[in-house]
Amino acid sequence: MSHALTFIRSIALALCWFTCAMTPMAGQGNCVAGLINDTWPCSQVELCAQVPNIMTGGNTTNDVWGWTDPLDGREYVLLGKRDGTWMIDITVPSTPRVVGQLPSLGMANSLWRDVKVIGNLMLVVSEVINSRLQVFDLTRLRDHTTPGPAITFSTDTMLLGFSKAH
Repeated sequence: MSHALTFIRSIALALCWFTCAMTPMAGQGNCVAGLINDTWPCSQVELCAQVPNIMTGGNTTNDVWGWTDPLDGREYVLLGKRDGTWMIDITVPSTPRVVGQLPSLGMANSLWRDVKVIGNLMLVVSEVINSRLQVFDLTRLRDHTTPGPAITFSTDTMLLGFSKAH
């Protein structure tokens, strides 16, 4: 699966994130006349599934990124939220599965949490004072491929000197 397709799926999932908590589950849907299921504006995307916002802590979402495991091809959404970063397995697009969360390092939460990937490493920064740069080895997700409760992960490395970063 191409990185572009993973990114597009991630964006499509994020676009419906804000309304999923308020709207009954609509399942799958194609983009017809600029709308999916007569509800969500769209352009050349399809809705494969919805994950209610409450399943990832219910807090505000501000960033979405993706990662494809080069070893097994599994695809993940990396979702920046007010209280940390959530990982969602979207390998089977019709049945996304919340794997877990990497909590914020700062004492307070911030609306802004930026997520990027370099190789197999997820890099996370926030606007929280003394939030640092969080580094998480995404290959750790390989140990959590079966359904189960969401896991609270710990940071692999944190770099000091980052505060209120984007």
